[in-house]
Amino acid sequence: MIESICDYSKCTGCKACQQICPKGCISMEKDALDSLKPAIGSGCIECKKCVGVCPNNNSILFRKIIKCFAAWSSDNSIRLSSASGGVATAIYRYCIQNDIFTAGCRIDGDGRCYYIPIETGDDIIACQNSKYVFSDTNDIYIRYKKELNAGRKAIFIGLPCQVAGLLTYLGRDYDNLTTVDIICHGVAPTEYLRQHIVEVSGNASKIFFRDPAYRTSKYHFTLYSQYNTIQYNKSVYDNDTYQVGYHKSLIYRENCYSCNYARPERISDITISDFSGFGRLKPANMGSENINCVLISSSKGEDLLNLLFGTIDIIERPVEEAIKFENQLNFPSVPHIRRQAFTSNYESYHNFERAVRYAISQQLNNYHIKRILHVNEIQSWLYIFMARLIPRQIRHLIKRHIGK
Repeated sequence: MIESICDYSKCTGCKACQQICPKGCISMEKDALDSLKPAIGSGCIECKKCVGVCPNNNSILFRKIIKCFAAWSSDNSIRLSSASGGVATAIYRYCIQNDIFTAGCRIDGDGRCYYIPIETGDDIIACQNSKYVFSDTNDIYIRYKKELNAGRKAIFIGLPCQVAGLLTYLGRDYDNLTTVDIICHGVAPTEYLRQHIVEVSGNASKIFFRDPAYRTSKYHFTLYSQYNTIQYNKSVYDNDTYQVGYHKSLIYRENCYSCNYARPERISDITISDFSGFGRLKPANMGSENINCVLISSSKGEDLLNLLFGTIDIIERPVEEAIKFENQLNFPSVPHIRRQAFTSNYESYHNFERAVRYAISQQLNNYHIKRILHVNEIQSWLYIFMARLIPRQIRHLIKRHIGK
């Protein structure tokens, strides 16, 4: 029996290995930090298809970025309800209207996030907004291969590591496939979110990480009941353990800190993200709120963007405006200085709240005090002032060493 498929510290949980196994003997099991990793059970015939399909064991083709655009949905209601500019929603709508196979991630009230085929407008709504948690590909690669082999056009939108899993699973280029990756800072194991929901509200029917009711740019984490009433609502630094743990790079899967896809070269035809650098290299007559950065890396990507004209507005921007101001286009997320404290405590007790508070109790208390004293506005003004004086790379080094 095969002992391991790849270096499991690099495993992204894409499940390409599970989906290609001819005997169905691979399951996804939790490791010491409750991250899902493949486990080979009885029935293995040592065909090694799982080893061969793993993106970590393959040379991945990366492409240079050709063009950069700022883009947003022409439908203002879509733009305001989306995490950024609503470009992904525009792609999903285009797919439904033109019988193109696609899939997206929905999240349930218990924190479980997973891929579903998108076939209706309700499916699009279910898959909107950011999900700062691990997403399960289920058997979606199998479905894509079936549709592509039948000659149907398909568009895949996912994290770069999930795009890599799909491409290695397919095993060859398909002219009828276009891939879109979403820039990712990291994903936390599902178990962390599940425990947090139980701790703060007991249960939930609906989850938002960037609730449109409070403007998606404000990153409000909101839990709704089955009656659509708010059970829990916290902004990023409002002393919420999950929010702070995620946005301060404390609680990601281990592989996220050595991500092979956090680089300027891209694996997909199109890359989409927030546009934090918008207007910082070239003047712009609008702000960056609810705007997508769209990076084109192939003719397929350019063709898809052209097909979306009329449903999205776009402005071409310098490629460097994206690369210079988006860390994930340069290097993986840097682990919080107290990451080891978190992991050792979690391995001992498997209690998310306890582990986060043990690791960063002082940081959580500082946010709580700032909240009470209402100094956020002053802090924001000072940060903007200092950011103009201190070069970006030096600011990044400071953040690494102070864990903020």
